[in-house]
Amino acid sequence: MTKEELINISKIIQIKINDNESNVLFNQLNGITDYVSKIDNYDYMFNSETELQFMINDVNRLRDDVSNTSIALSETLKNAPKKNENFFKVPKVIE
Repeated sequence: MTKEELINISKIIQIKINDNESNVLFNQLNGITDYVSKIDNYDYMFNSETELQFMINDVNRLRDDVSNTSIALSETLKNAPKKNENFFKVPKVIE
């Protein structure tokens, strides 16, 4: 990007910048584009030369499936401000 392009862009998006601000923005934008070009050149696709490494060797560490007792319905509803038989009663939110 050139300074002229930066000035044209600032006019298009209707932002007034002075010479000092344009120099700072120009340097920042060039730094960003340089960084993006480095990322573009990085081979991040998996190929035969890429080896995927993990920090830990555990895979799918799961807990045992244990059945627990549930809370009784009366206990669940005892603090409900409004209830209708075995259900919580809430204000209507959809017309």
